[in-house]
Amino acid sequence: MYYHAHVYFDQTTHQSAIKLKEALIAQNFANVRVFPLVNRPVGPHPLPMFEVHFTSTELSQIKQWFEQNRGTHIVLIHEETGQDHLDHSTGATWLGEKLELDFSIFRS
Repeated sequence: MYYHAHVYFDQTTHQSAIKLKEALIAQNFANVRVFPLVNRPVGPHPLPMFEVHFTSTELSQIKQWFEQNRGTHIVLIHEETGQDHLDHSTGATWLGEKLELDFSIFRS
């Protein structure tokens, strides 16, 4: 199984998002891919963010790492099943405040 984490930031937390991303990369987790920062809302996401892709093998380790290191950043973690609406809603785990996503972009 594959998972995504979305790490949100805004203008005031942009620099700490860069540091968080660099710290995550420095962990050298196996089977983890960290993507560049996207400096605008994209898809269903209401804030800028960066993505992290990983497998079920790394799920507990990645979740624990974010719980300990995310600071004030909001993190959404979900399985990637191909059912985007469900993945981002009932299948989602939030670390920090739950944000309102724009589900209108997903096909019914």
